[in-house]
Amino acid sequence: MEMTKEDAELMLDVVSGVVGISIAEHQRPGVIQNLQAAASMAELTFSVPLAEFDPAPVFVPVEP
Repeated sequence: MEMTKEDAELMLDVVSGVVGISIAEHQRPGVIQNLQAAASMAELTFSVPLAEFDPAPVFVPVEP
């Protein structure tokens, strides 16, 4: 599901308020575009199924 401009604007407003940062009005369009791009990348990443695998063995150092 693609992040709409309205969703990105809401996310920007809520998160910036929670974190306590202010975004200048002239910077908002770029920040919104980056939020939408990040959401698209996350969607693509999470759409790839993970294969079953055995965890790697744990390295245990030995005395020299």
